[in-house]
Amino acid sequence: MTSFALPENADSSTATYGLVSFLHPGYDDSFNKLCVLPAADLGGVHFGTALTVCGIIANNAFDGWFAKEKNAPREEGEWDSVLRGRHFYFFTSDNRNDKYPVVISFEQWRYPDTLPPKWESLEIPRGIEQRQCCLSAYAYSLESAHLVPHYESSWYTANIFDYTDAGNDEPHNKIYLRGDLHTAFNNRHWCMVVKDGRLVCQTFRPFNRSLLNSFVEEYHNKTLLPLHNKSKECLFARLAWTVLPLVGYFVINRELPTTVIIKNGEATEVSGQELRMSFKTSKASKRGSTDVNTTSASRSNALSKRKRTRDDEKISISISDWLNQVPSPQNQHPGGYPPVTIGDYLHD
Repeated sequence: MTSFALPENADSSTATYGLVSFLHPGYDDSFNKLCVLPAADLGGVHFGTALTVCGIIANNAFDGWFAKEKNAPREEGEWDSVLRGRHFYFFTSDNRNDKYPVVISFEQWRYPDTLPPKWESLEIPRGIEQRQCCLSAYAYSLESAHLVPHYESSWYTANIFDYTDAGNDEPHNKIYLRGDLHTAFNNRHWCMVVKDGRLVCQTFRPFNRSLLNSFVEEYHNKTLLPLHNKSKECLFARLAWTVLPLVGYFVINRELPTTVIIKNGEATEVSGQELRMSFKTSKASKRGSTDVNTTSASRSNALSKRKRTRDDEKISISISDWLNQVPSPQNQHPGGYPPVTIGDYLHD
């Protein structure tokens, strides 16, 4: 296990980049991929980020643990250590065959009573908010970006209104972003996570590799400007909103008779067809068309419309949007996913 820290000055050395798969131990290996995360932290995945993401997908199981194989020893690590390897199983109990339930949509996710420890201890500064992009520090081409999307107002009211005592169109739920970074934010390419005791940019979506390489090089692990007066609840909810579509890996090719998911707050066993329909419906319910056969041209048109209207979060995200850029097992490089060289991978 490698220790992780964000240095005061970024190192200009290069590192190899790949993808790390996180697996459900309760299902056969052909159908158990919970999610995939970029190995952009010293050649691996930040331990606390992996634990948080897998915990969200596993119905807020933030006391879970990792192992490289089903019967391998636990991977011991601190929050700011690094997981290195091609894949890890994520367990939520000592039962190594536990078919623990999986959350397949933000709509079905419930805000947790207790956050992961580093999120619990995170202090949000108070003061006057600066009119700058919180990631790039640019003061022009700014847009106001919702943390919990405006169209998720029903979820917001049911889950975190009592924490904030204000609606989701108020300043505590908005940050300033430069236009292109706002688009990437809405497309779930990145989100803020806690590393080294501070909020930094985490790259999530494995989109076009040349673009991913460029984005990681410039923004991954870059410390955000102070987010004065923002709601910690909204920040954490945004992380869940960003990562839950990654469970599409788990949903799209199910050939098992049943799968256990969270439905209306309860663990529910559903058929493969019902699982896929529930996932597709959750994506289509509030954002218009999310046909799994959406073409690149239609996505480009949607993005063009997005740039013209800037109607905040209303971007269609389909299963194919998340999966079509990821190499299939049949097309993988013999040593795993083809490495991408990145430089200057830690930023202050």
